[in-house]
Amino acid sequence: MHSLYSMKDVRARSDWLRQRLHPTSARQKPQHARQSSVRQSLDAKIPVVALPGPSAVTAALISSGAPASSFTFVGFPPRKLADRKRWCEVLVDEPRTLIFFESPHRLITTLKLMRVYWGDRTVALCREMTKMHEELVVQPISRLIGMLGPPRGEYTCIVWPASEQRQPARRMPTF
Repeated sequence: MHSLYSMKDVRARSDWLRQRLHPTSARQKPQHARQSSVRQSLDAKIPVVALPGPSAVTAALISSGAPASSFTFVGFPPRKLADRKRWCEVLVDEPRTLIFFESPHRLITTLKLMRVYWGDRTVALCREMTKMHEELVVQPISRLIGMLGPPRGEYTCIVWPASEQRQPARRMPTF
């Protein structure tokens, strides 16, 4: 079997692309370079697809373009409304990117509580990551509440830190 490109060509093209996406070498600042490359790709309307791995959390975080240098994963929010309100109160000052799972029948209520307690932060809703019917929507909470149809399946939610609200709106296939 004959290869179309030699490994030398592939490496040269990869280095060229890395420099175009971020002028600083990815080897010098690997986390910053990856995060910057993802954001630049998303800003240019280039979809970012995470390769399958053992965790929906990391696939969603990488694909969302959210700040990834430090994050907190909190599992599922509590089922009872009063407990979920307390959960929002506890996490209001979390300085890192926040990641959690949510079920479809509680998603809208949780988003509304988040908007009340945390303000209109940018959120990525991810479903079926790395699968054929992958869905990813990145919007402020207020827009997500207005655009969501009947939610299906379990969601991985990525919430930008309050200090990082400059993200442009991005919309992939709707739910």
